[in-house]
Amino acid sequence: MTDRYLVDKLSLKHHWIKSVYKETSGYIHLSNRHIFSSIKTDKTSNGMKINFTLSKDNSEQIDQNLVFESIAAITKITELLLEYLHGWAFTKDNPNLPNKEKND
Repeated sequence: MTDRYLVDKLSLKHHWIKSVYKETSGYIHLSNRHIFSSIKTDKTSNGMKINFTLSKDNSEQIDQNLVFESIAAITKITELLLEYLHGWAFTKDNPNLPNKEKND
């Protein structure tokens, strides 16, 4: 099972999952998200100052509102995944039930 498969399946019922995946998957797969989250710019009297930080912990570079939003999204997606897994387990435990009862 791939992340793309899960995104496609969960997005059928929960459309917001595709946009969350698109915005956050760059943090998992090395991408411009990693690079740009380590850059901080400041206007100075002489022009623009750019700070580029490479560290094990870049928490001061990340907007805390994005951190809380990410935690909420991860929590909701985990709840949805557990709901689907529960349905799958129920179906496997009850193979003789009609499909209508399995979906309730």
